Amino acid sequence: MSEIETQYHGRSIDGHAPFQTLLEHLTETSKLMSEYCSKFTCPEIGKICGLLHDIGKYSDEFQRRVHGEHIRVDHSTAGAKTIHDLADKEHSTFSKIAYSLMAYVIAGHHAGLPNMGDENSSRSDLFPRIGSCKPELYSAWQTEVHLPDINIESAISRLSYSNREEISFALFLYTHFIMSALVDADRTNAQSFTKITSIKDEKASQYLSITDLKEKLDDHMAKFSKDKCGKLNNIRQNILEYCTNASEEGKGLFTLTVPTGGGKTLSSMMFALHHAEKHHLERVIYTIPFTSIIEQNAGVYKKIFGEMNVLEHHSNFVLPHSKADIDKDLEDENEKLANSITNWDAPLILTTNVQFFESLFTANPSRSRKVHNIANSVIVLDEVQALPIDLLIPCLYALSELVRNYNCSVVLCTATQPNFVENGLIPSKSQYEIIPKETYAKMAHEMKRTESLYLGNKTNEEISYLLLQEKQALCIVNTKKHASDLYSLLQNISPDSCYHLSTNMYPAHRRKVIATINGRLFMGLPCHVVSTQLIEAGVDIDFPVVFRSLAGVDSIIQAAGRCNREGKQAVGTVYVFQPKDVYNLPKYLRQTAQLAARYTSDFLSKENSDAYFRELFFNKKADLDEHHIIDKCMDALSSSNPSYPFRDISEDFKLISDDGCAVVIPLDDECKKLLSSLDEMRLGEVQRKITPYCVNVRKYILEKFDAGGMLKFYSDSIVVLLDVKSYDENLGLIVPLLTEEREGYIY
Repeated sequence: MSEIETQYHGRSIDGHAPFQTLLEHLTETSKLMSEYCSKFTCPEIGKICGLLHDIGKYSDEFQRRVHGEHIRVDHSTAGAKTIHDLADKEHSTFSKIAYSLMAYVIAGHHAGLPNMGDENSSRSDLFPRIGSCKPELYSAWQTEVHLPDINIESAISRLSYSNREEISFALFLYTHFIMSALVDADRTNAQSFTKITSIKDEKASQYLSITDLKEKLDDHMAKFSKDKCGKLNNIRQNILEYCTNASEEGKGLFTLTVPTGGGKTLSSMMFALHHAEKHHLERVIYTIPFTSIIEQNAGVYKKIFGEMNVLEHHSNFVLPHSKADIDKDLEDENEKLANSITNWDAPLILTTNVQFFESLFTANPSRSRKVHNIANSVIVLDEVQALPIDLLIPCLYALSELVRNYNCSVVLCTATQPNFVENGLIPSKSQYEIIPKETYAKMAHEMKRTESLYLGNKTNEEISYLLLQEKQALCIVNTKKHASDLYSLLQNISPDSCYHLSTNMYPAHRRKVIATINGRLFMGLPCHVVSTQLIEAGVDIDFPVVFRSLAGVDSIIQAAGRCNREGKQAVGTVYVFQPKDVYNLPKYLRQTAQLAARYTSDFLSKENSDAYFRELFFNKKADLDEHHIIDKCMDALSSSNPSYPFRDISEDFKLISDDGCAVVIPLDDECKKLLSSLDEMRLGEVQRKITPYCVNVRKYILEKFDAGGMLKFYSDSIVVLLDVKSYDENLGLIVPLLTEEREGYIY
């Protein structure tokens, strides 16, 4: 460079002034990352990682790029190489490990956490990248950046663990937290320079504090208890009191087992907010597996806390043309979309299992950005029995690690508690039962409102006939195809009383249908509903009779929660049947249904439920970590430097094998209004508001729609269905079902 070009720049606006100096970017990112890291580790990790993450920008090549040349430059490997060399000079094992993990993070803060690899592996792996890096190309960093003399040994030594299995996973998750802190600090500084206001800047001052949220809930529950009376509501009040009292306990792993209809939604939130205030925790993260629950719970919480105080994160707009790839440089991504992604800095987060767990295991920088804000939280897992069986062990290890090393409390919430501790599946020494077993047994007996009856094998025609013999009945089946077939049979016989529910219908549409169903139930009108399992957990609906296609015992118990829910009859009947018609069930649904067939004498008893889970976990122990993620973490510590396959684990850890894409169905006037306002509103705001009008579509189906010219793309980030004739007013989106998939998970 010429003598007058002594100022190194890290960022510009399309190659023109104003320029951000590179030293300013490194210093400010270092300061911000130190602040983030101080919440879960020693701040010195953030200080040194922030200073070194972009030193590759001191190369002549990058300086030409920042001044307008359209060239691609790898500026991440330089910092990884430098910090890897620092690891080699360390004598302390703990410090050596800390530096080694930071090398992964710096190398991956744009392209994603890499595998370690070796001399024969992909060029994107860490080992070949460091080996081919040429320090002389960016040596100018040493003229401006001065590394502090710090001791980072405590970053690793402070981690709590009991054995090799636990420390190997602890270091794996720790790397993701550091990655998150760097990505958030780096992008926040970039947003500040380019004057792009982040969600944090827009919303942080508007959020209520944990204390304010707790007081709002206390006020709501005080009014609610005055307005309600009767035996059932007395039990709900007792459950609420147990939750409030338990919130005074120390941080840790909690279980909340509540009979269906026991008011779990509000009671669990009461515990979470009181517990967070007691222990000065920063947020409550409420995770949910099913679309139906997140829609209903979000509505409940927004009425209590105000819409602006409930941050929902359960949709992601993935394009079929520009499939988001972790090899992509941030600066080449859609900037508006990148900046609409929340970093979970609100005090109340409502999200899904997919978002929560995949964020902890992902190599993708954008999806990992939120992870450091999970520290110092109360995490409530609603319907915990719905955790995916093939990833159950990694999920439970992650929860245990959050409790052990990230100052979190975790609440496992359900009506059918699998008891992971007693079954030896979670690396935790103890759990606190918010409602003691004896008390739960008494409550369950007092709240018993249903009995189960096994019908054996039945055809669709036979089930249709039995349904129509009842004035009001609900039938829950395992697949969308089965639901569609049964509904078509019923509609041909009694069109005025029949309704269908599945996630092929967009949420706002489902809400309208559920409101109509509840209205007919209240007025005593004929009502016959066929639904996938989206309805069987969390949906506030009450039928005198329920039919359930054979499934796992936990699913049957959840279905029973839609029967005689308010105790209007002495007893309601849940009829369980085995479909004679053949439907291609996913492996897990097929296996759990086969296992449940051993408990036909009484699907609903606590004894059979406990026995079912014991047998399930024993029979499938080898499948509870199907991709051997824990083994891969242990193997990573077999060499002197941690050799984690971060990218491979990220690809293996998918709660849904095909994430799909949210497609907007432009039928409602409000939806059309939102689409027309895209030029006036922030993209992120439109995305959040338009979610109730979206159907999640698998990628292979999306590609068929796109090839047929049935889709339109707005702002490269929102996919809209053009051919609204493909959306049926009763069945929802008509899609080619090449394979059957489990209903309910959303992304």
